[in-house]
Amino acid sequence: MEKSQLINYINEKLKRLGYVFRPYPESFTYEELNFIFDIFKKGRIRKIENIKFLYYIVPIENLENIIKSGKIECRNNVLKKGKRINDPSDKNVQKRRAEKYIYRKYNIHNFVGLYINPRNAMLYRYIVKKVNFAVLQISNRILEDFRHIFYSYKNASASDAQISENPRMINLNIKKIMSDSWKNDDNLKKIIQSEVLVLGYVPLKYVKRIFVKDANLGKVKSILKRYPYKIPVETKCYHIKDLFFESWLRSD
Repeated sequence: MEKSQLINYINEKLKRLGYVFRPYPESFTYEELNFIFDIFKKGRIRKIENIKFLYYIVPIENLENIIKSGKIECRNNVLKKGKRINDPSDKNVQKRRAEKYIYRKYNIHNFVGLYINPRNAMLYRYIVKKVNFAVLQISNRILEDFRHIFYSYKNASASDAQISENPRMINLNIKKIMSDSWKNDDNLKKIIQSEVLVLGYVPLKYVKRIFVKDANLGKVKSILKRYPYKIPVETKCYHIKDLFFESWLRSD
């Protein structure tokens, strides 16, 4: 949209609200006008500071259903279709998520939970329990493209989680969220598991890479070969250091 079109759009919006655009709109840069336009158009700021990717952790047993359907579906949608879910996660946590409603008639299981920092307690649990899993790296473009997105400061199932349509609490605490250890601190443990909740599903086109441990590389590549998706499968993540807790496991 050209600068003049942005100005006209913003002026019209403000006029309906009973305001006049001051200072004179020509004094704003194109970037500033786009920022104002984004607030009016989408109703909220979506950006998570300095974060290019989000992450989805999935047992490899469930990965083929995702690739086959072309999307990561929320738990409730999968169950409605009668698909089997291999779920090694904590049953009490899943129960809390099922009982926690955050938007109209929708509970947490109506949303796809994406981690900001995948190197968290859930991933460590999978490693300790020897679950074969994959970590899907997802473009943050989904924050702009999808309408019904919520931000959970702390794990969404936690009683003290702050869930909002605005990422303010995420942005204020991004350094804590990206911590590389929770050091027996239960509160920090929940903070590191902060989530972005996407209503319904996440299309596979937003998945940029899949990370797996060395032992599962061949298996995941063979799954992808059966479908028309060119998603790189890698064993090292350059955005999240020590993704698979190699340093922790070496020191045990």
